[in-house]
Amino acid sequence: MSNKVNYDAEEWKESSIKKFFSKNLLDLPNGTVKILRVDALAEYPIHIHPDKTEYIYVLSGNPELIIGDDEYACSPNDFYILPAAIKHAILNKTAKECILLVGAIKN
Repeated sequence: MSNKVNYDAEEWKESSIKKFFSKNLLDLPNGTVKILRVDALAEYPIHIHPDKTEYIYVLSGNPELIIGDDEYACSPNDFYILPAAIKHAILNKTAKECILLVGAIKN
């Protein structure tokens, strides 16, 4: 494993959810880190991860997050923790893409 990841050399990979693309930066047995591109007017439906905590750092754009029963209007430089077994979703209701740093740590 290299100590430096060449982000620009990585290809955007489309997820199973339309309008969501990622570039993997780190993929280890106990956790991952990726850059997530959320295209305009995209929605990742509510879901849970029973065995891992996720985190999201907003690099650009203004996505909305649902974490449990709370909804957040996000801005660049916001950081959110999505605890294990708590429902969550990512929405982009704007006409511009959002770029997020997303990671997961197995509990």
